Amino acid sequence: GAKSTWNNYDALKVGSSGVLNSLVISNGGVVNNYGQCLIGNSGGNNSIQVSGSSSILSNTTELEVGVSGNSNGLTVVGGKVFNGVAGVVGTGANDNFVGIFNQAHWVNSGDLYIGQNGSGNSLVVSNGSTVSDRNVWIGYYASDYSNSVLVTDPGSLWSNSIVYVGYGSASNSLTISNSATLFVSGELYVHDGSTFSASSGNIVGN
Repeated sequence: GAKSTWNNYDALKVGSSGVLNSLVISNGGVVNNYGQCLIGNSGGNNSIQVSGSSSILSNTTELEVGVSGNSNGLTVVGGKVFNGVAGVVGTGANDNFVGIFNQAHWVNSGDLYIGQNGSGNSLVVSNGSTVSDRNVWIGYYASDYSNSVLVTDPGSLWSNSIVYVGYGSASNSLTISNSATLFVSGELYVHDGSTFSASSGNIVGN
């Protein structure tokens, strides 16, 4: 509800060695978190959902989805997520998911890892949504595989400095489709065995 606010001054953990826990922020609700935000800390199938154009999750430090826990998720439907440091999807964990849908926004002031010592982790940006961050790794270690990012639909934008598709690993992927846009101010690297798919008109930058 509008003007409903939760201020948290230490770590926010949704699923700490537990399963099937959830936090829902909707209809203009706001959560201000001044510590780490961990979704699935050694637990599985935990989630945060942010829905509605005025709904906000604001986090001053790391936001991690799946910390030694599998199949956790962050879903943003028309809402906003602000993150002060790094974002990680799958830290020593598999099959974790972030979905940014329906003109939602994820502003990441630090780096972003999709699969850091984990496999099968994913980010989907669609329906006119935007994600911004600094440097990005889709699969970091040699054991990380099948991590993926999909940016799709007109108006959808993923903005970065440097992007690594498979930094030290293979079988990771980045797909830009259906008139979405990838902006890279620095370089885009695709490691042997990983894939990048986009039309030339969908790539902007240096």
